[in-house]
Amino acid sequence: MSENEDRGPIAPYGPAIWDAAKRGDLHEMEHIADAARQALARGAKQEGVQIESSTSAAAGHFHDVAAHEVVAVREALTHLEGKIHELRSSQAQKPPDQS
Repeated sequence: MSENEDRGPIAPYGPAIWDAAKRGDLHEMEHIADAARQALARGAKQEGVQIESSTSAAAGHFHDVAAHEVVAVREALTHLEGKIHELRSSQAQKPPDQS
């Protein structure tokens, strides 16, 4: 059992987002970014803010974002989204493989 499986959902910042950006796996980064967005939305809903919901499979990955965590999560998510954009841009500029 992994370290996080016995504790339930983890916080959507810190190693979860920052390490995903360092690893550079586009699929993983997109999944983590979606999970972080969902955690922000669920936390906002608990605070009484109406957010459009999504049925993402990533929704349960992170615990809901509490009000005191929003700044840290948004900072990490912004960083991750920037890395996703960089990776997509670099992939779009590569010529197709002629094998």
